[in-house]
Amino acid sequence: MPSESRNPLSDNPIQRGGAAGDQEWADHLGERRMRNLREALVQLRDITDPYA
Repeated sequence: MPSESRNPLSDNPIQRGGAAGDQEWADHLGERRMRNLREALVQLRDITDPYA
């Protein structure tokens, strides 16, 4: 299990995507909900692709 101090978004595939799309979602969701979405996607990636 990753350390609590590790930033789970540092190697997030969303961050490597299009910045314009990310900003559009962030504008729509707001900062807190966007952060929650990214964290949930990282957790799902850990489950669905443990070798990533």
